[in-house]
Amino acid sequence: MHRWIIGLASTRALSAVNRRLVPSLDRLLLQLTGHKATLTSSMSGLLILWLTSVGARSGAARTTPLLGFPFGEDLAVIGTSFGQKATPGWVHNLEANPEAVAAYRGSVVRVMARPAGPVESNLVWERASGLYPGYSNYAE
Repeated sequence: MHRWIIGLASTRALSAVNRRLVPSLDRLLLQLTGHKATLTSSMSGLLILWLTSVGARSGAARTTPLLGFPFGEDLAVIGTSFGQKATPGWVHNLEANPEAVAAYRGSVVRVMARPAGPVESNLVWERASGLYPGYSNYAE
């Protein structure tokens, strides 16, 4: 069932809907389950990482739900903004202040963000596209 849901969510039409609805629904379910589950993780089986970064201009804490992908001993995230052309705000926040907090699978850890190098970037993209086919649509 997870594969079917991931395939359906990967379509352009549902990606546009997901961009508007899923983050709010994920936040709600996260609160209702005591920070144990999100709609996305429950329905798809994908790892949802909650990244809290400092706003580049505001200086305020900003928490964003993201798909996270294990990459060696690290976790990788990709700034696609559901396939939009604009770079997501959290990417700008991390470029200004790479210190952040990642919450996932019941753990909360301090992280130091860094951009992936060219080789890493390709490997992360391949792994992420294998887990969530929507990334292939985003590349178009």
